[in-house]
Amino acid sequence: MIGFCPDERASNAINSIAVYTKWINLYFFEGDTLPDPEGLLQGTGTMVRNIRITSADDLDRPAVKALMAAALSAPIAVDQKTKRRILLKR
Repeated sequence: MIGFCPDERASNAINSIAVYTKWINLYFFEGDTLPDPEGLLQGTGTMVRNIRITSADDLDRPAVKALMAAALSAPIAVDQKTKRRILLKR
């Protein structure tokens, strides 16, 4: 699983990606509050919801792009000027 966070705190994750053999799950950590008019988000958790991506074309769907854009405007903001880095945790 790969998480995308504005800092080193895993609890501040905005999105994460889990890779499986036939699909990936894209997780939204504010998923219970995101607008989802097409009903793409799966799960019943109090925070985290996900969508299943079975093809690269799925990422070009307007509804998927809208969810990703909405996640970026969630309460945990990402400073677009901050240098990106990879942090591995066990």
